[in-house]
Amino acid sequence: NRTLRDTIAHAMVNAYDHCRAHVDWDDMEHFACSEIRAATLSGECFYSRERKRGNATMFYFKNLLQPCVFRRTSESLQFAGLSEDEAQKTVQKVFKPCFRDTMPFDRVPP
Repeated sequence: NRTLRDTIAHAMVNAYDHCRAHVDWDDMEHFACSEIRAATLSGECFYSRERKRGNATMFYFKNLLQPCVFRRTSESLQFAGLSEDEAQKTVQKVFKPCFRDTMPFDRVPP
């Protein structure tokens, strides 16, 4: 099941970050960075998943990954207690370096 694989992959990226980067889960910037990486690397923002959620069309394919990662990370931070505005500002602050960090992979998996 693709959803189960994506969920496990997401959790594994969070676990990797916990061990590698010593994430402080109460620090919303740390939390956001790990969620950005997990959304990017797990497959949860792949075109097929976004299309099933109604967030993608045939004409909205090229730049789908970053908006999806931003949205899903903001939602995670809101679920953790931040307001929508606080969540978006936090994600924006750490997005670029965290999105580029693909460790332990060489690139975003296909």
